[in-house]
Formats: sequence, structure tokens, C-alpha cells
Amino acid sequence: MKKLIAFTLGCIMVVGGVISSFAAEPQLEEKTQSVENRELWNEIRDTLDTDEYGGIYVKNGELHIKPKNSEQVESLILEIAPNTRAASSIVIDEEAKYTVEELQEAMDNTIDIWDDFQLEHVALSAEYNGLLVGSSEWTEEKKDAFVEVVGMDHIVFEVTRDENIEQQSDEIERAGKAPKPGTLVENDAVRNKTDNAPLLSTISACVVGDFDGYVTTAHGQGVKKDQPNKEAIVEEGNLIYSDYRMGEVLGRIEKKVMEGSRGVDAVLIKKDDGAEMSNVFPLDKGTLVTEEVAFEGDRVNIFGGQEVIEGAIVRSTHCTKQWDNQLDDEGSDMWYNMIMMTTLKGTPRGGNSGGTVAVCVDSDLKYYGIVGVYKGHSLDSCDRSFYTDDMIDEEAVSAAERAATVYLYASNWGNVKRALGIDSIY
Repeated sequence: MKKLIAFTLGCIMVVGGVISSFAAEPQLEEKTQSVENRELWNEIRDTLDTDEYGGIYVKNGELHIKPKNSEQVESLILEIAPNTRAASSIVIDEEAKYTVEELQEAMDNTIDIWDDFQLEHVALSAEYNGLLVGSSEWTEEKKDAFVEVVGMDHIVFEVTRDENIEQQSDEIERAGKAPKPGTLVENDAVRNKTDNAPLLSTISACVVGDFDGYVTTAHGQGVKKDQPNKEAIVEEGNLIYSDYRMGEVLGRIEKKVMEGSRGVDAVLIKKDDGAEMSNVFPLDKGTLVTEEVAFEGDRVNIFGGQEVIEGAIVRSTHCTKQWDNQLDDEGSDMWYNMIMMTTLKGTPRGGNSGGTVAVCVDSDLKYYGIVGVYKGHSLDSCDRSFYTDDMIDEEAVSAAERAATVYLYASNWGNVKRALGIDSIY
């Protein structure tokens, strides 16, 4: 039974039974999370120890907590936020079977059996108080064996298969004289093999620190500008244009971090003296005003240079993904601590990598907070099955859960900031 913490009334109100809707698309009228709410939510998440709860997620504009001990968590929340408006956005779910600490340990242990079970991704699910596990095939025997090895039965088994999904497109805008999040930039040193055009990526944010600059993705490969027979990758020192055709220089890559162990795929470009800075998204889509931490269940927009993907849903803030065609600087294809999202709106186009993953904090003013740097997508469609009946009411799962789904991945913004030595957004 869920409990709504109604601080203004000084009591706890029962609001109904637990019905999960993991992959059902939230309605567009879903509440926007205010900055005040999210500040409280972050404080609660930072205060709770991983052995005190089984997950935190957002649903319908409210923060849901799965406590290990309900009374202990209620007391803690009342102490943190007595009689505040933001506190009315907190819901306490039924007590969790597993703690976050136990889930993380089980998730870490899957690395040892990754190849045995031909895994593609493993992600922590707060709402299900379990793990989302992807593989190309799941037989009943294979499921039983996996559950026995990891030592827990709250598992969502996802059968992944390659599937081409219709692409969507939007107006393309290069950064030009006004570099801003969501605009394309061009790497002069790395060229496409087919037409020798500069490699495209998207600005995540304009930032400040030891110097002013811009963040975009670190991955990408092609051929050298003047040596089309020699392969090239993104490297420190590469010259980046905000518009190559017009000769608009953005700056040079000062620092590159491509580390799967930290889940960071990003570079920091040092601003050229003639370049400008702005955190207003193109096409009047809004303004990047703050930095946030993603919650499972967040509805986010991905501002890519080729398109804006609206209404993607954060499925996990703690995902391990094997990226066969994308090695980090240590030669590993395993990426940890990634944000995992889904969209039913088609396969994103190339060039969106580096795009801003942002949550809306004020819908009237179109203000956004950055939560991640978009890395890429997998061409997977998933059928899901739940190992135990207590995880979900199968009748409550909408058709959207069974539909073709594109998984999207991003580096957590906090990890990117620390890795690149950024103070804040511009």
C-alpha cells in the first residue's frame, strides 16, 4: 500500500494499492517537476543509505520511495522537510524486498556471467525493485539459471532483437556564430569516409571552469582530413568548427574522457576568442538554466543537432551496457553507470551524440536542467517478462510495453563534470 506524506496536515494518507506501469507512456499532462521539488528529492536521495531503501523513482510528478523500513523512512523525511509544499510530492510505496545495496551487488556480479548468458544490458529498476536484463534469447531454463546465479528473483527479462524503426527528422541548425546546446559542430580532423565531410556531433552545454568552453561527445571515427586512407578518431587538439562552410571556429578539444568504467563519453572544447556562448536552445525550444540529477521515471527531452527527441522516459539511472562497436580508451566495450531511456518515436539520427539530455523544471518559461550527455541508441526491440508475480500486475501493463522500443543511453552529467573538471554550466 502506498502512503502519501501530507506534511501540511501532519499525517499520512493512504492513496491506494500498488499498480506498476513501467513501459506505459506517461500522459503529456504529467506534472512538471519544479526546482523546489527536485531540491528536496535530491536531499532525500543523498540522505538515505543504500541499505535503507529499495529504490527511488518519479511517477506522475511525485517521488516514490520503496523503503526497507517504512517508519524509519517516514521519520527521516519528516525531519528533512516538515510542512513544506514540496513535501506533498512524496509517496512511500510498499516495503522493498531488496535494498539498493543488494541490487547493486547483484548487478555487479553479472559481469562475471555476462558472456555465459549473452547479456546485452543490465539495469537497476527502482520501480520494480529489481533488475532489467537484456539478452537475445531467454528460455525458461535460462531464466531459472540466471535467477539462481544472481540470488534474487525480481528480474525483468528482456528479449532484444535488431529491428529497423522509421527515423524521424527535425530542422537542422549548425552552431554558427551563436554556439548553444542542441546545435551541430564539426570536427575538422575527423572526416566521413564517404564524402570527406567533417564529423558531426552536438553541443551538450556551454560551461565555465578554468576556461570557458563547450561539451560534446568523445566518440566518433572516420578518416584523416588529408589522408583518406588513414583512420582517425576524436582526439585532444582537434579543431572544432561551429560552421565549417562559413569558417566559424568554435575552439580546440582541450580534454577528452572516454572511460567505460565511469560511463563518461565527453570532450571539453576550449572556446576560441571569437566564439560566443549561450544556453538558449535553438528553434525557441527553451533555455538551459540549471544542473539536475536524473531520477528513474523522469520525462526528458534530448536536444540533438539533427532532431529534438521529446518525452523520452528514464528507465534506469544505473545501467551497464555492452557497446560492441564502441571501445573506450582502455579498449573495453563495457560502459557502466549510464542513464538508460526509452522512446517509441523512432530511431535517432547520427550527429545527435553529445546532445543535451534535460528535464523541464518550468514549463511556462521553458526552463530546463541538464541531467546527461547523450551517447547513442541501440536498435533493439524488447519483449518483457516478469519472473515473479509480486513484481507487477500483468493486466496493468499497457500495449506500449510490448511495442517496439528504442533504448537511448547517456553519460550522467555529474560524472561528466567531475571527469572534465567543469565548474558549472554557463
